[in-house]
Amino acid sequence: CFRIASSTMATIQELSRRRRNSSGSVDLLTACRVILTIAVPLLVVTIWLESGITPFSDSLSGGGNTTMTSSDKGFTFTLPPKIIDGVSVRNHFQSRAGFNSTQTLIYFITPTYKRVTQMADLTRLSNTLALAQGIYWIVIEDADMCSQRIRDLLDRSGLPYAHVAEKTSPNSVMGKDEDTVAKGVKQRNRALDVTESVGITGVVYFGDDDNAYDVRLFPGLRETTGVGVFGVGYAGGGTYERCVVDKATGKVSSFLSMWESNRAYPIDMGALAFHTSVLQKDPKPRFSSEWDRGYLETKFVGLLVNSKEELQPLMDNCTGIYVWHVKTVYPYDGDPLSLKDRDPEFKKILPTV
Repeated sequence: CFRIASSTMATIQELSRRRRNSSGSVDLLTACRVILTIAVPLLVVTIWLESGITPFSDSLSGGGNTTMTSSDKGFTFTLPPKIIDGVSVRNHFQSRAGFNSTQTLIYFITPTYKRVTQMADLTRLSNTLALAQGIYWIVIEDADMCSQRIRDLLDRSGLPYAHVAEKTSPNSVMGKDEDTVAKGVKQRNRALDVTESVGITGVVYFGDDDNAYDVRLFPGLRETTGVGVFGVGYAGGGTYERCVVDKATGKVSSFLSMWESNRAYPIDMGALAFHTSVLQKDPKPRFSSEWDRGYLETKFVGLLVNSKEELQPLMDNCTGIYVWHVKTVYPYDGDPLSLKDRDPEFKKILPTV
């Protein structure tokens, strides 16, 4: 803009000199026309070039793959269209927010499902993530289509995000447990697909929507160079569970967990982080509904490393508890739908029930 202003002033002075030399007066109208012809296009081009704005596709109609790109660092992911009853539906969105941080990118993966406390949990989590820079929030909704309420929340967060719908099949159960639906399996796998498709180097973390997070967690996650582990509060049947680090070698030597401590890697989902380079392993590490309930973490970690000595202890050598495995519950014994027939604005205020 400064350059344009200087150029404009020089143009005015030159026009004034020429007009005075020829007629002794300045044709102000002619000068203004020339200035507008030169300055306005230059101003528009300069603003466009310096803003970093890139084209953004928000069209998800029709068949074929759909690619959406946000500005700045160019977050892009490609997923096939969702077909329901022969119709292509809008089942994934991309934010327009850019990634301007110089810090290591954290892919924060959050599976979520419709329930009374869903929006309370996601609101609290979005406020926490807003305090941390360099977050790419991947929210995978257990549904056929992305809900507007969650997309509105993601837009309000100001974070760069991917919003994807991936429905859990009602017939999908965990291993031999026919009473446990395999929630979170397809969602986390789809999020890993998004992460690979984006292709920006960073750290992957599975952050449930109903956990509590200390902002000190995020700089600790960025220290991950391979597969990192750390302590989690209110997990494993105790006040906390964590890995134990051998002070002489600096490597993980054992685990402290109250539930199924004989597992190879008895940790909570919130106790794991890994570098995106790990996703290049062959075969690709993905979750499976064939694994027994409670064994998702240990089985998945087993795909990433060959032994506990390969794990990288994080968060003050696994002594810092910066995430708590909590669960929000409706605080009253009464029916949460009690106002449904009395308040015409009920569905607007509480859309998750």
